[in-house]
Amino acid sequence: MPGAPASSMVCAGCGWMAPDDHPFPFRCARSGEPGLDDVDHVLRRVLNPSGLEWPTGSEPNPFVRYRSLFHAYHVATAKARSDAE
Repeated sequence: MPGAPASSMVCAGCGWMAPDDHPFPFRCARSGEPGLDDVDHVLRRVLNPSGLEWPTGSEPNPFVRYRSLFHAYHVATAKARSDAE
């Protein structure tokens, strides 16, 4: 799917997809809705393999080396943020 984000945050219980600017990164907005209380509304990251490349390099810090797999990194780069920012 061209233009699809490299990752998204999706509720494991009901399938709600959080917008990138969602202020609560681990809470589903549909939590507590009538009829939906019987599931765990925990957001999980879903990666789009077509939008990713496996990180290469020898950076010793794993958070830096694998940052391109983090959802926060995808949101920041979509907003034209640099690594320095």
